[in-house]
Amino acid sequence: MQEHESEIAIVISNARNRSFPMILEPWGIPYEMPAHASYTVVFRSRVSPAPPNTVEVEYAADSITVWAWDGCLFAVYYNGEALPPGAFDGPPLPASVAIIKNAILKPLGASSANPDANPARGSQDENRNNDE
Repeated sequence: MQEHESEIAIVISNARNRSFPMILEPWGIPYEMPAHASYTVVFRSRVSPAPPNTVEVEYAADSITVWAWDGCLFAVYYNGEALPPGAFDGPPLPASVAIIKNAILKPLGASSANPDANPARGSQDENRNNDE
């Protein structure tokens, strides 16, 4: 039986008048989007996402996070050019991306109803604020 490759593309746009970070997870790669720019993010995997044909995007006040799924390689394009590290370079994500995601988003004792309950997110926000 031949495996079929899933490919999903999504356009992320920054409608703001200032640059804005887009974070590609679970790699943790930040891309600073210029004002009014659009990036095309393309994922490829031999594993279909669940639910099918979907990409999860988290919108926050200070960033956008796009999540890959098991087996993914990715490319981020801006004005038709692939941004570093290049189009579909590197090894595919291993199985268990959901485990990584849950460890980041839902640590022991944190409530999903309270986003401030995640100490890891809080320290990232503090570090980001100190850099400005």
